[in-house]
Amino acid sequence: MEKQVKKHNKTKFLMIMLSFLFICSFFCGFSANSVVAFADDTNTTYTNVLEDLQKDESFDISDYPVKEHDGSLQVIQLAESKERELLVYVYQPSCELLATRVNLSIDQGESYNLYDLVLLSWNGVFFKYKLLDFKVLNEETRYYNLASIYRYWDNDYDGENKIELEKSFKVGQSVKAVGFDDFATFEYENVNIVQISAKVVANVVSVKDKPFSWMYPGSNGFCSHIVAFSADMPIEQLMEAEVYATYHYETYVLDSWGLGFVPEDRTDPEYHKNVNVRYDQVTSVSKGKRKYEFNRIMRTADYLKVFEGDEIITDSEFKKYDWVLCLSEARDFKFYTYNAVLSGYTQVLGTLIDEASILKLKFDTGGIIYNLGVVDNLSKSVGYVKAESWLNEFLQVLKWLGIGLLIVAGIALLGLLMSLLPIVAPIGNAILKGFKAIFKGLWWTITIPYQILTKEET
Repeated sequence: MEKQVKKHNKTKFLMIMLSFLFICSFFCGFSANSVVAFADDTNTTYTNVLEDLQKDESFDISDYPVKEHDGSLQVIQLAESKERELLVYVYQPSCELLATRVNLSIDQGESYNLYDLVLLSWNGVFFKYKLLDFKVLNEETRYYNLASIYRYWDNDYDGENKIELEKSFKVGQSVKAVGFDDFATFEYENVNIVQISAKVVANVVSVKDKPFSWMYPGSNGFCSHIVAFSADMPIEQLMEAEVYATYHYETYVLDSWGLGFVPEDRTDPEYHKNVNVRYDQVTSVSKGKRKYEFNRIMRTADYLKVFEGDEIITDSEFKKYDWVLCLSEARDFKFYTYNAVLSGYTQVLGTLIDEASILKLKFDTGGIIYNLGVVDNLSKSVGYVKAESWLNEFLQVLKWLGIGLLIVAGIALLGLLMSLLPIVAPIGNAILKGFKAIFKGLWWTITIPYQILTKEET
C-alpha cells in the first residue's frame, strides 16, 4: 500500500509541475500550442507534442476534445526518434493522469513485455512519451504489436479499490515500420486482443495438517503463486500464458493480540519477471502423506480438486473464475502460529507473489488457434489463502478429544469399581456360587446318561 501511495504522490507532483508550467506560459504571452517541451534525464530536448502531431495533414485537433471526467488513455500513433527511441503519442481527455507503461510485442506477437514510459512533452490533452531502456532494432522492417497502455489507478476516476494498482486500456494496434528517419513509413492495422474481465492474484498456502495446530507452531508447507481469471472471449483450451509478476521473500509477523513479544520483521527487495506457462507443464509437491499434483494451466474446477478436502477460497471469491495459472511455488514455505494466554502471532517465511498482469494468451476455440495480446490491470495479491479447512482441523480435534475422553472414562470406571469392591463383594460371591450351582446342574444333566451306561456295562 505504501508503494501505491508513493506512486500517486509522484504523479500528483508531476501534474503540479505541469500546471505550473502551463500557467507560466500563459502569463508570459505564449499560446497553448507553444508549451515548453520536457527533457529526459540526459537533458535531450524534444519537440512539442502538438507540433509533431500537426505534421500529419489528416490530424484534426477538434477530434480530441477535453473531457473533464474521462480518465481514459487513447494511443494516437507511434514514432521513432533519430536516437532510436520509440515514442508514443497519447490522447488523454482529462488532461492529467500520466501513463505508466505499455504492453508491447516486437516479434509479431510471439512474446510481450511491459515497458515503462517517460513523459517528454505535454500540451492540453496531448501527451508524448518514450519507452524507457528501449532501442529500436537495426532492421529495415520492424513490428510493434501494442496491446494496451497503463496508468496508475485513481479512485476519483475509477472508484475505490484496494487491489488494483494500475488500470489498463485497450490499444489493439499492429504497426509495421519500414526504413529509418525521414524515410520511415508506418502502417497501422487493428488487431484482436483479449480483455480480462475478472481476476485474482493469490498466495495459496498449504501446511501439513496437525491436530491442535492452533495451539502450537505449524510445520513446513508450500505456497502456490496463482492468477485466477476470466476473459471476454470464449476459451475452449488455454494453451499458453505470459504473465508479468513481482515477488519478494518475506518474514512477516502479525501480532494477533497486540501484546507480548513479536519477532523482528524482515522483507527482502522485490524482483519482477515474465513468467511463461503451458497447459502441458506438470508439477507436484509432496508434504507429509499428501501429494499435490497440478498443471501450470488448469480450469478452476480441476485446480480445486487438487486441494479436495481443503477450504481454499469461498465460492463467491474463487469459483467464479474460469482458469487458474499456477505460476510457481515456494516449496519450503513456513507458516507458524503461536498463541499464549495474553499474546500470539502468525509468522510467514517464504517467497510471495506481490502483483501480476497477464500479457498474452494462446488458446484454441472452435479449432482456431489464437495468440493474442491482453488488456489486464496490474493487480496486487489478495494475500495469504490458507489451503487447510478449519472443519478438517476441528474434526481432528474432536477425534483426539474423543480418544482422550474414552481413556479418561475407562480409568474412571475402573476406579469406581475398585472403590465399590468391598460393598459388592458379598453380592458377587453369591452370584458366583449361583453360577457354580447352575454349571454343576448342567454338567450333571449332560453326563448322567453316560454314567448310567457305564454302570450297566459293568
